[in-house]
Amino acid sequence: MRLLTITCFLLLGIKTYSQSDTADAEYDYGNWGVGAELGPCTGIFLLTGNAANMVQDGWCYANAGLTFSYRKVHYILQTGGISGSIISDLNYGENWNEGNGLGSTHLQLSVGYELLNTKRFTIIPFVSGGLKAFNSSSNSSEPKRESTNWIPSFSVGTAFDFKIHFPIKEKNQFPGHEYVTQYLYFRVLTGVYPAYFQNPLDIRGSMYFINLSIGGYHKPGKKK
Repeated sequence: MRLLTITCFLLLGIKTYSQSDTADAEYDYGNWGVGAELGPCTGIFLLTGNAANMVQDGWCYANAGLTFSYRKVHYILQTGGISGSIISDLNYGENWNEGNGLGSTHLQLSVGYELLNTKRFTIIPFVSGGLKAFNSSSNSSEPKRESTNWIPSFSVGTAFDFKIHFPIKEKNQFPGHEYVTQYLYFRVLTGVYPAYFQNPLDIRGSMYFINLSIGGYHKPGKKK
């Protein structure tokens, strides 16, 4: 009973606060926003060229990112990678043999532009640059693991977002606007890394990827 009473008071306080006098202030959309997304091993990657004969396509493409936006430009600090296996001996090191696991990690900055931004959907093409590193691991009686140095990396792609908006409080209602830019989103991230394995593994071919992430985004309003 005590818990129910406390809960009722809290809900009453929230409702009262949400209907405060700040609703009378005139707001517009702000210029900057922040967001974050996470897609741990929720994607796949497909290989072309000689890479398809050397490395197994995989069902684990991981992605995580922090977004800082200004107007229609998005800057995304990303980390992620792949987890797969080697299907033909690689001419690199002593532990890059058929049957061993092969993974990569990338750290990069992506710059994108809002090509489309509606109440429910956003489309953001982007270019990315950063660093990547590969590792090989064996499952033998004496497990071994080797890694490469960090190598420059480049990719292009597009993010497709489906938005789920939070309920609008009166104090957050922008005059003349149906919704505020504060929402959860499901992101389908697609793209390609040209010559992903060429340096330093000397494998020709590109890597295409698709990843499903969930995230949140907030663009504070500003007084007119």
